[in-house]
Amino acid sequence: MVKKILFYIFIVIAFVAITAWLVIGWSFLVEPNLLTVNNLRIEDKELKGLKIVFVTDFHICADGKERLQKIIDKINVQQADIVLLGGDYIVNDIFDNHTMAAKDIAENILKIKAKYGVFAVLGNHDYSFGAHKTFAKAFKDTHVKLMDNQNCLVNIDEKQLCIVGISDFSAGKNNVEKAFEGATKPAVAFTHSPDIFSSIPSYVNYTFAGHTHGGQVCLPLWGPLARPRHLLGKYVMGCYEENNKRMFVSKGVGTSHLNVRFFAVPEIVVAEFY
Repeated sequence: MVKKILFYIFIVIAFVAITAWLVIGWSFLVEPNLLTVNNLRIEDKELKGLKIVFVTDFHICADGKERLQKIIDKINVQQADIVLLGGDYIVNDIFDNHTMAAKDIAENILKIKAKYGVFAVLGNHDYSFGAHKTFAKAFKDTHVKLMDNQNCLVNIDEKQLCIVGISDFSAGKNNVEKAFEGATKPAVAFTHSPDIFSSIPSYVNYTFAGHTHGGQVCLPLWGPLARPRHLLGKYVMGCYEENNKRMFVSKGVGTSHLNVRFFAVPEIVVAEFY
């Protein structure tokens, strides 16, 4: 009887150990390297027929040239009308500070194409060590327009769409009032951190944000382990609707602190309006 009990205990321990190693292997070696396309269909008569690709939180490491090219190829194959880039292109933190040079990242980002334009904002990591200046210089007078609390009109066939780029809240750079000065409807807004959602004017058709990495590690029945403190866990990933306003928070394509993801698969967001 005792031997049988010990045998069952051994089986349980072995099962738990194997499962734990499989989860660790998946989280560190497999899931962070995946790249999915999250297709959204959004009802909006004013934006009907428009395809927007939103990509955020690149966090390209020094040896990430192949990864960056894979992301760019995946973006370009979508043949988007408009591409919005949500920031955090570099890596900069105490655990993982080996980043690809901002200049090299910018040169690769210039390979991204869209029918009516590519628009970018910066994230909190990009403002560190002057990387934001590098991106501003690299994108100047190119088809990639860096949006720093500003808006612009895009001619789409016989219509005009207002694109609004809001600088990062978590870096203390946001100025929503300035960003929407003179903005018209229909309008699509994008930013790095979703914190500014409550400040977005009600006439904006849709807002895109990132920063959270979808929690980066999510446990079944529990949810994200990592939630940015300033967000209080309110906006982590997916669609949100409040006060007749809509926003999508992307899980992004990279990682920070640790190169780990679990139930937070990296994603490129393809939004098609109908």
